[in-house]
Amino acid sequence: MLEQTAFDPQHYVRDYTRASKSNFSASFLFLPSSRARAMEALYAYCRAVDDAVDEPPAGATPQDLLRFWRGEIQLCYSAVPTHPIAIALQRAAIQPFQMTRAHLEGILTGMEMDLHASRYDTWKDLETYCYHVAGEVGLASMEIFGFKDSRHRDYAVALGEAFQLTNILRDIGVDAAKGRIYLPQEALRQYGATEADILGRRMTPELKTLFGDLAARAESRYSRASSLLDPSDSRPLIAARMMNAVYHRILKKLKRRDFPVFESPRIGLNRFEKLAVTLWIWCGGQA
Repeated sequence: MLEQTAFDPQHYVRDYTRASKSNFSASFLFLPSSRARAMEALYAYCRAVDDAVDEPPAGATPQDLLRFWRGEIQLCYSAVPTHPIAIALQRAAIQPFQMTRAHLEGILTGMEMDLHASRYDTWKDLETYCYHVAGEVGLASMEIFGFKDSRHRDYAVALGEAFQLTNILRDIGVDAAKGRIYLPQEALRQYGATEADILGRRMTPELKTLFGDLAARAESRYSRASSLLDPSDSRPLIAARMMNAVYHRILKKLKRRDFPVFESPRIGLNRFEKLAVTLWIWCGGQA
């Protein structure tokens, strides 16, 4: 093992996670220590591969970085990985919780989709993307929480897709600045909205109607996830419920403010609001 006094991969992922100011990190505080370490490592992995696509360091390409991470996942299941995040993932999540390799590789597949597609033709195409980048994160998380049955798998996928659709709605302006439009082409045609208005950050009645459709699709995923919860899940899935509460409130704020997706700063919850939401769930409140 690496010496604690010299270098600890778990400390690395904890610092990495906290530095990201993620909506997820507050919920990790309420988990048993072994599961908290596993979730920190999983989140750090997801953050690292996302950064590989969106913010590659100078001299590196997203393609090379994603190939590197595929190699690291292979090593996690066959030998000893080299990156501190992969080492922590292997020790804290993969080995103790028998995390399924396909989920970790599926997340990479979703990231690769961002390299090859800046548009999606249909809602079904977008759902496939959401499944890989968010649903498979949920499935891996369920294994950390101790659930592998079909009901909890369906819950994980629905919740992951709800989070991702919320992110897509909130980040329409940010993604447009990168030349990406996640709203499906069939939806643009249906509502008479145009790419030019999105790329030009111009709110139109047609776009606002489309944003309402996207919000409704996200709401349907939150409802689907809630319908799959049993009272016995309340404590074992408290971290997932806290994440649900945070993201669902972001969606509600977007709707309440009439979708200010082209304005700065992005809609979100501040540190106090996140803490209040997590404490509300801890005390028995509902998302």
